[in-house]
Amino acid sequence: MFSKDEKRKLILEKSRELFITSGYYETKVEDITKALGISKGSFYTYFKTKEEILKEILEMLTAEYVELLEKVDVSKEPKEVLRDYLIMKINIFLKNFRKINTQNLVRLMENPEICYTKDRIRAIGNRFLKENIVKRYGNFEYDLDFIAEYIRISTDEYFHNEMVENRVGEKETYIERKSKQLDQMIEFIHNGLKKK
Repeated sequence: MFSKDEKRKLILEKSRELFITSGYYETKVEDITKALGISKGSFYTYFKTKEEILKEILEMLTAEYVELLEKVDVSKEPKEVLRDYLIMKINIFLKNFRKINTQNLVRLMENPEICYTKDRIRAIGNRFLKENIVKRYGNFEYDLDFIAEYIRISTDEYFHNEMVENRVGEKETYIERKSKQLDQMIEFIHNGLKKK
């Protein structure tokens, strides 16, 4: 028998999984309850609506992102901080986007809650890159905010496309298989940020 907290967590985890694989709009409360083998009444004991679950999942994603950023050792050289940051981001993509239903992705991006969370995570990531990588190179020839955002967008886009276009293969070996591209990406960014 599950405790109330455990049952609530199971509903959130299954909902997150179904939203990724089937699409948020396509997933009905009945799909969630059927997948968990619980009644609709049991579901509504914990959540009033599917939208309430989405909001909580988005809060969880933001908290996970912040927690993972806090684990990056920023005392290392900026180039190594960049490597650790990128590996952390790849792992986030592998966890959350590897099985995403791409047909529903555009529609999902129209959801105000998702847009708000995306903007929050974007700002957090940009601030981390600016303070812990870009600024530390000491090259103030460029707008640091712009450079931080450029690094985030270009690297996110590369790995996001890998996930969306289903080029990941075995999740466990993805980073190892992509190590050459990762090294080139890091070297390119490092050389661009170094003082001339």
